[in-house]
Order: sequence, then C-alpha cells, then structure tokens
Amino acid sequence: MKIAGKYQNLEAVQNYGSKGKIDGVELVNSQWFSASDGNFAEILRYDEGHIPNLKQDFVIRQLSWSYVTPGAVKGYHYHLHQKDLWFCPPSDRLIVNLHDLREDSPTFDQHQTIILGAGKNLILAIPEGVAHGCSNPYERPMMLFYAVTNQFDPENPDEKRLPYDAFGAQVWEIEKG
Repeated sequence: MKIAGKYQNLEAVQNYGSKGKIDGVELVNSQWFSASDGNFAEILRYDEGHIPNLKQDFVIRQLSWSYVTPGAVKGYHYHLHQKDLWFCPPSDRLIVNLHDLREDSPTFDQHQTIILGAGKNLILAIPEGVAHGCSNPYERPMMLFYAVTNQFDPENPDEKRLPYDAFGAQVWEIEKG
C-alpha cells in the first residue's frame, strides 16, 4: 500500500514502552476491591507510623487534602527536608509532573509525567529534591490527598517554588494523539 507523501512527513510511532523514571520515586499499588454494591480502596497501611510497602523510610507527620479546580495547575515546588506521598482517588485523574533537581542523583535533570487516579489505586512517593506539581485539565474538580514527613511551618517553610513552565508549559496538558 502506498501512503501519500504529504502524510508521511507527519507520521510518528507512539512509544508504548516504559517512560523515564526518576531515582527514588516510587509508585505503590494499593488494594482496590469492586463489588456489585460499590468499591473499597485501601489507601495506606501504617506500621508504627511507617509505610511497610515503601522501599524508603517514611514517617507521616501531616496528612492534607487539596481540591483541584478544573483548569488548575499547581506548579512546581520542591523540598530539601521533606518527602511526600500523593494519592488521587481512582475516580479522579490528575497529571503529575516530576523533575529531578538533585545534582548527585543518577537521574539528575530527568523529567517524569505520571497520571494519578484514572481507575488505579496508586500511592506516589516523592523524595526530597524532586520538583513536583499537578494539573487538572479536565472539566470537573479532582482531589489530591498527600502525606508528608514534616509538618508545615509557615514561619520557615521547606517549600521552594519554580515557575509552572520551568520544564515547558505543554507538560500540564492532555497528551494528544
């Protein structure tokens, strides 16, 4: 079969393989049960304050909730002394972008995009020094729950901000194609 030349210059092959992963970032699949009367999701298990299914040590000091409005971009920030665990319910969906800022990391300057929620019951562990943010390009509000290893201190916040488009504005949009 011959394809018209004007379309050959436009063609591409979608990458179905593994996308780049940042060292220390973990995705943990939690239990999700479906029945005729609804669903049940196990979010986190604690063992004396620790999360047993994570490779890294994580002691929760604060649990927070964010209501992400349609079209919102919660731009990049990073922590020097805090780890985050993020959870978006399977009924919701958020685009999460991560960028490794740690010069001594084997994945320094690598970018990673993860879709949280979207029918999956995933916990995302974000280490110190990895810039992170999320967007809701959809038409209804979405929820994000996050646990952190340090309590927020408004007098001395361990939260360094970067411009939302530091790694390109397109990373916050729905991938087309």
